[in-house]
Amino acid sequence: MLTWKTVAEINNDYFTVERSIDGMNWESVIEVQGEGNSSEARFYEARDDRPYPGLSYYRLKQTDFDGTSTYSNITAVQVITDKPYKMYPNPASNHITFIFNSDEKTFIRMTNQLGQQIFIEWVEGTRFANFNTSGLHKGLYLIYINRGNNSFTEKVIIR
Repeated sequence: MLTWKTVAEINNDYFTVERSIDGMNWESVIEVQGEGNSSEARFYEARDDRPYPGLSYYRLKQTDFDGTSTYSNITAVQVITDKPYKMYPNPASNHITFIFNSDEKTFIRMTNQLGQQIFIEWVEGTRFANFNTSGLHKGLYLIYINRGNNSFTEKVIIR
């Protein structure tokens, strides 16, 4: 949950919550309508439903009615999860994305329900991995993740 407050607003159209995994490359998370004009304190909140595991950075982009914008200071947020990665979307159609909380070497293997191997991949030196699933038949698949001394199994539906 992300919260912020304004003490006054002049021609404030909307806020854009932006997030980054490296503090340099930013993506929009959500837009929140501004008050427009106000001389009173206003409280805002927005929820990031897909936060990255580990350390991420957030900032606000405030945009006026005339299109001009300004940015807030950057805030670092540590998201602690029981898994060292996040996988989405599930169900998937065209791709599966993994976001890791570090660039540690990770082994990823996907099989179908019969145990037949779909792919094997070693991922190292990056916190992102994208796998094309557009050519797979619809159904349930298993993904095995080995990272350090930990092993995880995920079920994913391809539709």
